[in-house]
Amino acid sequence: MNDPKILTNLEFCIKQGSYLLIEDMPETIDPILEPILTNQFVDIQGWRQIRCGDQMIDYDSNFKLYMTTKMNNPHFLPEVFIWVTIINFTVTESGLSEQLLS
Repeated sequence: MNDPKILTNLEFCIKQGSYLLIEDMPETIDPILEPILTNQFVDIQGWRQIRCGDQMIDYDSNFKLYMTTKMNNPHFLPEVFIWVTIINFTVTESGLSEQLLS
């Protein structure tokens, strides 16, 4: 998230339908990511678009966003748990399997 080119990379990945990995996420989600996490799409003349920063860009449905953190016990806001799927990889294999299946 500290990369000065994060917005450029995010826009490129959304347009091209590629994957983006954001490492070392803080406990507070940057407001620029909220339209993406909450799927605030707009259909304009048959094109699906989404707000990224201060502009509307074309959205490719193949786009995937992954976010990681190194915090042992992050305290995200409650709405973040609604927007994303959180996976704790510090649990045992059976616990992780149970998380993913639920």
